[in-house]
Amino acid sequence: MPRPVRPLIAALLIASAAASARATSESERTLLRSAALEEHAQPKIKIGGFIQFRYSATHAKEVPAPGDPHWALGFMMRRAEVYLKGPLPLPESSFKIKWNMGSSNGGFAKLDDAYANKTLEGSTSLRVGQFKVPLVREQLISSSKQLCVERSLTGGSIYNPSRMQGVMLTTDVADNANLRLAINDGTRGQNRNVPGTDRADIGGVARLELYSTKDRKRFEDYTSFRGSGDMATIFGIGGLAQTGGATLGTPNQNFFQSTADIGLEGDGWNAAGAILVSYLDMPGSSSIFDFGATVQGGFFVTDLVELFARYSTSIASERNPAGSADLQTINGGFTRYLIPDSNAAKIMVDIGVLLGDLSNSNFTSPGGLGYLTTPGNRQVSARIQLQVVF
Repeated sequence: MPRPVRPLIAALLIASAAASARATSESERTLLRSAALEEHAQPKIKIGGFIQFRYSATHAKEVPAPGDPHWALGFMMRRAEVYLKGPLPLPESSFKIKWNMGSSNGGFAKLDDAYANKTLEGSTSLRVGQFKVPLVREQLISSSKQLCVERSLTGGSIYNPSRMQGVMLTTDVADNANLRLAINDGTRGQNRNVPGTDRADIGGVARLELYSTKDRKRFEDYTSFRGSGDMATIFGIGGLAQTGGATLGTPNQNFFQSTADIGLEGDGWNAAGAILVSYLDMPGSSSIFDFGATVQGGFFVTDLVELFARYSTSIASERNPAGSADLQTINGGFTRYLIPDSNAAKIMVDIGVLLGDLSNSNFTSPGGLGYLTTPGNRQVSARIQLQVVF
């Protein structure tokens, strides 16, 4: 081969190898970009939840029979909740499913929430399935974000409409106002079938909230950590109505409930109050009118320690067949936050005093609240709880 040709062939071979390398490199980059886009396009399913492990000790002044113990104490896994949430294969849609496996369910998984959300336009969205009744703020705030160890006897139990199966529309009616409207077949409708003896023919719920700030996330809990900024206020009103007796298995009665509540949050302090009223109309029988109220507040003494106190009362109608005794509870204690500015890990301690005969009241399911359905007008309960959110 002539010598002048050899450099030319070598140059061609080098150029070909370089072109092949560039092509391979470009192909690899294309594959990597495709993989990244495909991964990004996959639905993101989030798994989360929390546990609340508690020790409770309660002393009752009176007992059912002479010689019965005055004390009830021990450990309990009050709540162990797990949820899944993520997008649906529809535009602007999502879902959530949540189970509770705490001591109140005997350790078995019980379905709490199962619903789908669809954003319609702007701030308007539609929810379908099983979820909390949009009425009582104390119930709407997660158990992991309460001020005290447990919700109050009033807003968290006696006047708690719990969950419903139905449809809810949520929309902003102004820059600082949100409205929720729901249709259901009766409150406390968790996991019910058709027909059922505890259902209603139809029910409706409405709740309006007004805010003094654009940062609405401040009101997702009761606590206001140090450094939260200027004072912010939330005011809510709501009502529900349901009727039964016209369809198989539903009781012949009309039930109404209303609430008005306010929350204040400042730089390291908070306060909240609520009034709750219920009215039960049973044709051919006496009507029942019950009233409840709750006031509470908290204050940080250090960046990680918050003191809190709460008073709640329930005044029952003398015609209430479940019991007519008036009840009052007083709670006080402190929370030690293990992570700054977060409810993710904390230890809570409180002492509660119950005044009133729980065995002759309109409250018959003390569950994990720490109180006993024994005769007598006074009980004292102490609780310590560890909470971890994951």
